[in-house]
Amino acid sequence: MPDSYFLFGGKVKKFKGVLIACLTCMLAVGLVAGCTKAQPEVKAKETSTAPSWASQLITPGGATVVIGADTNYPPFESAKKDGSGFEGFDVDLMNALGKKLGLKFDFKTYNFDSLVAGLNAGTDFDMVTSAWTINDERSKQVNFSTPYYRNDFGVVVSNDSKLTSYEQLKKGDIVSVQTGSSANEWAKKELAGKGIELKTFENTLDCFNALTAGDADMVIQDIAMAADVVKDDARNAKVVQDISVDEFFGMGFAKNEKGEAMRASINKALGEVVADGTYAEIYKKWFGVEPTYLPTAQ
Repeated sequence: MPDSYFLFGGKVKKFKGVLIACLTCMLAVGLVAGCTKAQPEVKAKETSTAPSWASQLITPGGATVVIGADTNYPPFESAKKDGSGFEGFDVDLMNALGKKLGLKFDFKTYNFDSLVAGLNAGTDFDMVTSAWTINDERSKQVNFSTPYYRNDFGVVVSNDSKLTSYEQLKKGDIVSVQTGSSANEWAKKELAGKGIELKTFENTLDCFNALTAGDADMVIQDIAMAADVVKDDARNAKVVQDISVDEFFGMGFAKNEKGEAMRASINKALGEVVADGTYAEIYKKWFGVEPTYLPTAQ
């Protein structure tokens, strides 16, 4: 009798035992394999777990950080032409940080001169990212992040103006600046004492509107913003001078436990987007050149 027949006939009990053992083993392997296959689904989430302070955000759910900003400030933050939200260097940078932190960042339009009060009220927004200059006066009221952008001032005049420098201004000339801005503070120190009139506006674009209308002889504003505005031929204006002030922009946080925790997390994420090259890509997108300054960890 063939061995195969003997195996499946005369020794069936023994074979059943072997078969059951094999099936049990296969089932166990299958279960392990099934568990192993389930792992990628858990790992598929690329973003980090939201930090613990997210539970204290003003928007319920702990997933969205509301940012207070003057959203009429291209190329840093301004409304998209189609009305679908905001765009700019600050917007792209915060979105990049959001990917590192597992959070969404939403910009909320706010009066520039009221950002400190709004931040400290703690009910309108969680932080500030608004081309906000780090200075001693503001630092007394808010905590700043690692400096993320180096800034100078630009001098803007009409295309038909003979002025090429703020040093050429004379008594009675009018310079428009934004209320509460660092350019406003600079102009108070450097120009107001010489009899030059400072005309201030809450909306920075109104500074340029005054120049276009002939109600001002010059605008002094952050140079990147000034250069962006004069791209519009209808402005009939040009940048004629770069005033080196070597100041820096920072993100602002309330001086409390939540604000300090937020600052630590965002500083860490900022360092990561610098290290992986994302910061430089965003900078080149909005300013057309390689960054001359890279944020460093504090």
